[in-house]
Amino acid sequence: MRGHESEVSSCALSADGRTALSISRDHLIIWDIEGGREGGHVRGHGLEVRSCAVSTDERIGLSGSDDRELIAWDLVTGEQRHRLLGHAGRVLGCGISGDGSTGLSASADESLIVWDLATGEQHHRLSGHRDVVWSCGISANGSTGLSASRDKTLIVWDLRSRRQRHRLHDHDIMISCCAISADGRTGLSGSGDWVLIAWDLETGEERHRLLGHDGWISSCAIDADGRNGLSASHDQTLIVWDLATGQQRHRLLGHDGQVLGCAISADGRTGLSASNDRTLMLWDLTTGEAVSRLALDSIAVGVALSPTRVALVGDHKGNVTCFEIVVP
Repeated sequence: MRGHESEVSSCALSADGRTALSISRDHLIIWDIEGGREGGHVRGHGLEVRSCAVSTDERIGLSGSDDRELIAWDLVTGEQRHRLLGHAGRVLGCGISGDGSTGLSASADESLIVWDLATGEQHHRLSGHRDVVWSCGISANGSTGLSASRDKTLIVWDLRSRRQRHRLHDHDIMISCCAISADGRTGLSGSGDWVLIAWDLETGEERHRLLGHDGWISSCAIDADGRNGLSASHDQTLIVWDLATGQQRHRLLGHDGQVLGCAISADGRTGLSASNDRTLMLWDLTTGEAVSRLALDSIAVGVALSPTRVALVGDHKGNVTCFEIVVP
């Protein structure tokens, strides 16, 4: 699937794996995954688009940009529904609830904003971080948010009461990635301190400190029920984690370069990884064995894996490729 003319920085996939949204410096594209074709180019941001998200019913999309704006998109028509104004800095992350009614955005202005995507109005602004907010996530029902910042903390948010539930600060340096389970009960964070932490987001307590990587942790993911975690590192390995016990299930060996991205299927049985060795690898996470290895012409930057095991991969040349994964 080709359509962008510059590096693809992020992509998102609907829960049923049929509709995708890809973004780059030049524009945003809606993709029809089943047909392998573009559903439409949508242009609207003035500067680089940093993040995007798709609702479960694949009708609503959300994109955030260096132009300090978000746009809510009608993915059926490709038209803008609302232009969301409110941040005073670059919009670096965004998320959307399962039904597409609520959006969450993270910004270099050190704040998050909760959005009513039906009207395009702000619900409220969330302040609490003391530095750039790099990323955010939202539970499927839109009640819980998680944000990660350069200030070395995560914050668990009650998005309905507008209050912080917990401030999590056990990492020693900047948090590089975070993930939240669909039910909002489990969180996972990774940092340049080579440590991952599994969190109980209801109590704010650290469940387990996950040690095993020997390099910067670049990406992490959680399956739907929060039982299984997957982490990717610059040490050229991935680790499958039992988040209930904090133990390693498997260390995945096979890449010859830094592992830049990872994704996990909803049932926790399948993993996908991308490396600067110009390969993608598909993994059976129940055994820790590699299922297949795909050589690429370029370096894959971001990977996503839908519940139906459709994979979407963006590379540094601006190409977006869709794979249908068949697991024996």
